[in-house]
Amino acid sequence: MNVSDDLDGRWQAAYRAYEHASEEVTRAGADDRGAAHALALASWDVAALWREIADTPFLPWWVLAAVHSAAETFEHQSREWNAKANAAVGVRSVSPRRRNGGA
Repeated sequence: MNVSDDLDGRWQAAYRAYEHASEEVTRAGADDRGAAHALALASWDVAALWREIADTPFLPWWVLAAVHSAAETFEHQSREWNAKANAAVGVRSVSPRRRNGGA
């Protein structure tokens, strides 16, 4: 039930980027398109890594449930911040990207 050191490191880096983006939104304000878009992308990256963690063999059901819940929460948050970024300038939706090998 161990997450690989590589995956752990990538999750930690993504979460640090998420924290930085969150702090930037706090400083700049939710109506700052760039800050909102950065938070949307950072949230999506954390969600994608939660999904990778869910693929770890032999996770107990309760850990798996928590990991899926975390991924869903970050995905939802990503969509919300993406909508805020787009509303700031009235543009069409920007698709979040995935970093796990282009999947």
